[in-house]
Amino acid sequence: TYRNPIYGFVSYPGVRAVDVGKRFVDTLTEVIPDKKIKFIFDKWFSVGELLDYIRGRGQLFITLIKRHENRIKEMEKIPIEQFRKLTHQLGITHIPITLRNYEGKVRLVVVENIISYERVLYGYLTNDEKSVEEEIVKEYSGRWGVDFWFEEGKFLGLNQLPSIELNKVATNLAIKLLSY
Repeated sequence: TYRNPIYGFVSYPGVRAVDVGKRFVDTLTEVIPDKKIKFIFDKWFSVGELLDYIRGRGQLFITLIKRHENRIKEMEKIPIEQFRKLTHQLGITHIPITLRNYEGKVRLVVVENIISYERVLYGYLTNDEKSVEEEIVKEYSGRWGVDFWFEEGKFLGLNQLPSIELNKVATNLAIKLLSY
């Protein structure tokens, strides 16, 4: 869950994101065996092949979908009566959809937001059938905390650790924290 996140960024020419994602899934499920893991990805990672791979490994995922025209039209077709009102500006619902390179259906959780008198729809893909929609959105929003933590931690050198040895890393971070 988002309480114990693992954050990774990879950029290698010629390597597909889905291949890196599969390797990441395999490694994480080896490190944490016999556990149900919920992978929470940023929207660029919402490729059916990777999501199907995660499903095939018996794990869960949540990802924010890109607001492509075809997905916006798909969300706009949902009858307004199907949205549960959370506030006067927010509504929420879900529908089953199909994805390219994904076997079966995936759940599209749709959030309706009124911004400057305009209706804006956001979608989250998940294979978590048990959690209520609000929980799916809350879990995904916890992912942003990870980004902010790394961004704020740049002054500590978290993006350039001095070594892979734990003692050197701990000493370096302690010195930087003390000087801060």
